[in-house]
Amino acid sequence: MAIKIGINGFGRMGRLTLRAAFGWQDIEFVRINDPAGNAETLAHLLKYDSVHGKCDATIDVSGNTISSSDSGTVTINDNVTASGTITAGSTQINPSAANTNILNTTGPVRFGSDINLNATFKLVFEGTTDDAFETILTVTDPTADRTITLPDEDGTVITTGSSGVITGSMIGTDTIAEANIANDAIGQDQLKSVVSLQILDSAGTVVKTMYGAGA
Repeated sequence: MAIKIGINGFGRMGRLTLRAAFGWQDIEFVRINDPAGNAETLAHLLKYDSVHGKCDATIDVSGNTISSSDSGTVTINDNVTASGTITAGSTQINPSAANTNILNTTGPVRFGSDINLNATFKLVFEGTTDDAFETILTVTDPTADRTITLPDEDGTVITTGSSGVITGSMIGTDTIAEANIANDAIGQDQLKSVVSLQILDSAGTVVKTMYGAGA
């Protein structure tokens, strides 16, 4: 494990220390503190020394650009805090945006791995109107791994709260048996036309009424 080192005061001795230990695998420079200069000036002084010549370090700071002259990667071994937009190619990360914290300016945002929402978090859909109403997708706390597969077809998801959305073409012939129908789930109001059969006692009082589908 590398020893983390901070340099307090980036004068001649501080810069020579960084030059001498630059690239050592067991030392990691994590902080440089020098209130007398900005990052661009300190980087220039580190790279060019009137006695020791040009430094072999490859990190350049020019204006608001940080780059490596011999590598395509700049590694930052620390937390990074950004108050504005971070742009990587066509992908933008904006922590202060109201509804578009992550945005791809040329198409959809693509994820190269599974998306795992931590406990209590949900998927929230704003819909076509940016208002106070959203559709929230959540799950009951699972007691085992569950898989929900969406079919390869166009259509509308039907829930227990749906009403009047099942059409005749969605029901195959002889696919619904008596065992599939809950008790009292179908009454006369659900039948297109109704015929009734009443059973009367000797006094003419109706003791039972049975309903059936009409013609």
